[in-house]
Amino acid sequence: MKHEPIVSAPPVRAFWLPWVVLALGAPALFLLPITHDAIWQIWLGRQMLGGAELYLDIIEVNPPLWFWIAEPLAALGADPRLTVIGFFIATMAVSLFLTPPRFRLPAAAVILLVPLHDFGQREHFTLLATIPYVFAVATRARRETPRFPVLVGLLAALGICLKPHFLLVPLALELLVHRGGHVRAETVTLALGGLAYAAAIPIFAPAYFMVALPIVMRFYGAFGQAHPNYIMLAAAFVLAAAGAWGGRRKGSIETRALVLASLAFVPAVLIQDKGFAYHSLPARGLLALAAIVELVRLRDSPWADGLLVGTVVLCCWPFGFYVNPWRAEAEFHFAGIPRGSSVIVLASNPSAAWPMVEEHGFRWGLHQFSTWQVNAVIRNPALLPDARRIVAPDLAKRPDLLIVDHRPVLGSTAAALMPPGYLRCYGLWRQSTRLRSYRRVC
Repeated sequence: MKHEPIVSAPPVRAFWLPWVVLALGAPALFLLPITHDAIWQIWLGRQMLGGAELYLDIIEVNPPLWFWIAEPLAALGADPRLTVIGFFIATMAVSLFLTPPRFRLPAAAVILLVPLHDFGQREHFTLLATIPYVFAVATRARRETPRFPVLVGLLAALGICLKPHFLLVPLALELLVHRGGHVRAETVTLALGGLAYAAAIPIFAPAYFMVALPIVMRFYGAFGQAHPNYIMLAAAFVLAAAGAWGGRRKGSIETRALVLASLAFVPAVLIQDKGFAYHSLPARGLLALAAIVELVRLRDSPWADGLLVGTVVLCCWPFGFYVNPWRAEAEFHFAGIPRGSSVIVLASNPSAAWPMVEEHGFRWGLHQFSTWQVNAVIRNPALLPDARRIVAPDLAKRPDLLIVDHRPVLGSTAAALMPPGYLRCYGLWRQSTRLRSYRRVC
């Protein structure tokens, strides 16, 4: 049976309805809790504006682009949470504007629903930045010219360059258009942006290579974890494949481009190997968009279409909003501590301190996000002396409040970061299920 698209040309509502959806959804986004990572980004940008040098005064494992973006955001001086939400709503609007009108409504649904749990993460921005580029490539494959190709390429460059693993995505998309033989403004812009960024790192952030990369190579790759998020991602791809096969779908050029880009993001998930849900956000978002585009294009097999609907649902995993599992416990230890007090939390999970440290107006005593190296030390105890050297300058300043993870294994390793006799100048403040806090008394 010959399959014909249900909609051969975008109706008038395709132009205005996505903006209505975004306008109605945007105010609700200001009610979202924001992840610790996003608040840390704004905090770090503020420190850089104050003269702190990235990778020297503040250790980070990620390349500098995300923190360079954070500087103008921090300069606004607004509440960090509202700043993050406002920035992402603006990026959503730009992404929709650069998306072809007939695909804006599916794109609006995806960018409003799929990232809810991980709103404000780097991968959230990458998803928003990649969607118009994927459609531009599909447009080129149709031997047509996309709208605003330079802007599409510039936005894509910002999103793809956030992590080196993402470079596979534009390379994979070349499989659709490599025989065109024409200079494509969006691809040239993306390539030039990437080259300019690569050249800027040794010029403006040379410590990334001298300080950050050695720490990444020594600690970050030393631990990984199996996680249900991998199973859910694999299940989404299986459902999508089953739905395509069951419905005898070959897919439109746009669908194939979206699926190809989604698959190209998967190696980044596996290379990082941390099990964090947000690492798979671009892959899930593009796969969900591909499924919705197919459902809009063609519906003639209820059970196969149901599998595609199931794909969209699985791509929204984890369901719901971000919830910090450490907040209540950390608040118990922070209660009664004056604003402006210096605080150090020796815990591998940054959620034990962030974003509460920012919200209470404390001075963060570590020159990194958390003592995440503890995870690597557990796997390889020989790394403990190096981990101690990283935190030694911070502990030497003796914070007003010291919180230590005291769980078995993780806690004992975190406590081992302190030099012998360090707690002599501290008195026990409070103790809870996972944390023990001390106040400085001398």
